[in-house]
Amino acid sequence: MRPERHQAGPIAGLILSLLFGAALVATVCSDLYFVRISPDQPLPVTVRIPSVGVYQDTITRGASYRLAHVRQERGKKLDPQKARMIQAYEELRRPPSLALLFGLGAASFLVFLLLSSYLRLEGGPLLLLRTQVVLLAGLLLIAVAGKLLLLLSSWSAFWIPLPALVIATARNLGQRVGGAVGLAGAFALSLLTPSDLGLLRILTGQGLVLSALVRPHGSWRSAVVATAAASIVGLLGYATFSLLQEQYVYLGQLAGGSWTIAALLRADVAAAFGGPLASLIIAFVASPALQRTLGRVSSGRLSRLANFERPLLKRLASKAPGTWSHSLN
Repeated sequence: MRPERHQAGPIAGLILSLLFGAALVATVCSDLYFVRISPDQPLPVTVRIPSVGVYQDTITRGASYRLAHVRQERGKKLDPQKARMIQAYEELRRPPSLALLFGLGAASFLVFLLLSSYLRLEGGPLLLLRTQVVLLAGLLLIAVAGKLLLLLSSWSAFWIPLPALVIATARNLGQRVGGAVGLAGAFALSLLTPSDLGLLRILTGQGLVLSALVRPHGSWRSAVVATAAASIVGLLGYATFSLLQEQYVYLGQLAGGSWTIAALLRADVAAAFGGPLASLIIAFVASPALQRTLGRVSSGRLSRLANFERPLLKRLASKAPGTWSHSLN
């Protein structure tokens, strides 16, 4: 007997949004409650400030203003020149105030609520409770992985594998669903730092390109083409927004000729290009698991099940030829 498939109505969508929104807030604030930053001790986690305005006024050089990106690696002591700025920034967040918690909670709840509402309006298999739980849980899992990457490594945030979820979703559930998941994921991940607008812009552009070019239930060739296009969009987007905001493209250690693996992993410009490429490998490995979790059957498995040489089909043809004949028409 086929098990009953439960649908997610408005009340179920509201409950799911509250639960997953609360889980996302807990993920974002996990280090803010339990980690203390001391200027005279090695950093327990990597400290990141996506963009901060730095104003300087000296007698010799006069007044100047620029945007700076701060990333102090875990296990190292604070740079004396940046210690006061980082300490002042962290004191605003540790522990998080009620205002910060309310803002994060409202933003997280709206992200999941809008995605759940869109899935419900699309109907079909997207209306199923199982489908919505799997997609919302996938976003939360990407957020947890992204938070760990941001805290425990000095890698660029653009390596967070959101494109992998977009590719797998677009292949299994359609391009529009992949685009919706990409938009929701970009907004959710931008809250991790929090409010990383650069990450939001790049992931949004890459997600839209991937969802537009990946063909549902097709070969992986379209996914490869879409990934190449998303990598180019990420590189051009990063360079464009850097020039608009800062009038130069920050290359980090790459500018000094250091093209080691560690330097490439740290450089935002390399990650904006390479992130979708790495995510394609993850999507290729994870796509079958997503299919099984969603309860869907791949075209390859359908072909194997429809093979007339299977013993069960042979038995049906010999024992019930009438039923066999009608099933072919």
